[in-house]
This record gives sequence, C-alpha cells and structure tokens, in this order.
Amino acid sequence: MIDPTPPVTYAAWQPKDPSRDLNEEDITRLVHTFYGHIRDHDTLGPVFKTALHDDWGPHLDKMVDFWCSMMLGVKRYDGRPLPVHVNMPDLKDEHFGQWLALFHVTTHSLFTPEVAGIFMERAQRMAQSFRYAIALHADRSPAPAHDHSNGHSHGHSHGHSHPTGGCGCGGGGGGCGS
Repeated sequence: MIDPTPPVTYAAWQPKDPSRDLNEEDITRLVHTFYGHIRDHDTLGPVFKTALHDDWGPHLDKMVDFWCSMMLGVKRYDGRPLPVHVNMPDLKDEHFGQWLALFHVTTHSLFTPEVAGIFMERAQRMAQSFRYAIALHADRSPAPAHDHSNGHSHGHSHGHSHPTGGCGCGGGGGGCGS
C-alpha cells in the first residue's frame, strides 16, 4: 500500500516567516496611517513639516519603497536615509523615542504581534544608528535608549572632522559628505 502523506522535508521544520503574508498594500496602509499620526503629533509634526517643506507625497512614496525593500525584498528604494536625518537641524535625540512609540502603536494596530515585532525590530535598529550618527556629528553621546527625557539637543554642524575615519555618515568615511 502507498502512503498518501507527502514526505517531511527540511522546509516543513522551518518556522514560518510571518512577514511573508505582507504585501505592498499593507505597507502603503502602514506608511500613510503612521505619517498621519506624525502630522498630528505636537512635536514631530512640525519637525517633519519643516524638513519636507510640507510636501508629504514624495516622502510617503519613498517610505513605501523603503519599507517594501525592508519587508518584501523588492529593490525599488534608492536613497541614503542617514545623511538626510543627520542634516535635519530640528531633529533631536528625544524625537526618536516619540517616533518609535508612534510606530509601535501603528504597527500593532494594523498587524499581528509577530509582524509588528519584525517592523519594530528593524525600526529600532535604524533609529539607534541614526541617533549615534547624529550624536557623533554633534560631538556628544546619545541618551540611553530607555531615557528619552534628557532634553539634550543633538543638532549638528558640518564643521566637524572625523579623526578616526568617520562615523559611518560619510564625512571622512561613508555617508553625509561633510
């Protein structure tokens, strides 16, 4: 007699990647919902409005491409986000905690906890990289990740040097071109 069950393969033992069920429509909904919250935020709204010259459309399109690249593996995003953020004079260290809190609320309102967790892990890594680069440009250390209330301004000027080969931002070693 022939056994009708298929043989167990290696793939059957692999955990399912919950982000595999995502599509571009999901990411577009996330980006538009999230940046709607950003626009309404008392602190972050003005920072983004100034940086974007109140022209949100191109930014939203770029963020859809960015998150599709991060989550779906598509190769449409063409940008260098670190230099852009380093060059935002109104961007302060405490804004990252606020941004992450809004992103957490938004991802968890739209997706399963597993998928929201994948988004959050990537967002937290990116935010930490930006915080360190901005702090290096300002010649100070970022606040600890758990403390977003220290009130330090982490603006920067581009008169700095990179004696150790750069901070990864490009000045002397790879990104902002300072």
